[in-house]
Amino acid sequence: MDEVGGGGADGGVDLRLLRDGQTSIVQCKRWKTYKVGVKPVRELFGVMTAEKAGRAVFITSGIYTDEALRFAEGKPIELLDGAQLAEMLRRFQSSLKQGLAPSPNAPSMPVQSAPQSTSTPARPKCPRCGNDMVLRRAKTGQHAGREFWGCSMYSKTKCGGIREVV
Repeated sequence: MDEVGGGGADGGVDLRLLRDGQTSIVQCKRWKTYKVGVKPVRELFGVMTAEKAGRAVFITSGIYTDEALRFAEGKPIELLDGAQLAEMLRRFQSSLKQGLAPSPNAPSMPVQSAPQSTSTPARPKCPRCGNDMVLRRAKTGQHAGREFWGCSMYSKTKCGGIREVV
């Protein structure tokens, strides 16, 4: 692993990973309040091609525009958004908790993994209109500061579909 980024100019690459002779490049953007558009995804694809990397991963704490998601389809580019990162962290934390040793007085029992919920995908669909939902944070009211799933079409159609983050 080669860490390239670090605040300065990185040429579109934050990490360069080498495994089994194959290079993967990773670009990270901490854009929690912004949508990552197609331009930075296209740039990453160009860097991947120029470096002859077999794959690219773009990670953001925010979300991607529909155009960026469409551009990445069928290409060796993986787009990870903030909701997917949060889900990965929850799974990782759960696996750490399950791996803790039992107390000496506890009966010996096999460790079972928690059942994975198939009804709540990493990015759920809106219960009202069926479009993708995005992770949002309440700014006012009794839930100020708490995250929730909101319909991605709210700004265009005023769809008020929401879901609780579990």
